[in-house]
Amino acid sequence: MSDRDDRTAHWGSCEDDGCGTAMVIYAHRYAGHDLPNEDDWENGGTFYIDCPVCGGTFDWGGSDPAENIIKNY
Repeated sequence: MSDRDDRTAHWGSCEDDGCGTAMVIYAHRYAGHDLPNEDDWENGGTFYIDCPVCGGTFDWGGSDPAENIIKNY
């Protein structure tokens, strides 16, 4: 198994219908360790990052192996 096989990508979108921002957060494949689980982020729970565009709440839809959702990972 390669280092990238077990990396997690968290994906979500802004709850503001007028914004439409979506993003994926993942550790670079050469990073020393994977991202922590959502519950371990600073604010805990599923709302751990505000929208970088409008400042609204981000609704994190889940997580998947990074190689499954990031092209050429």
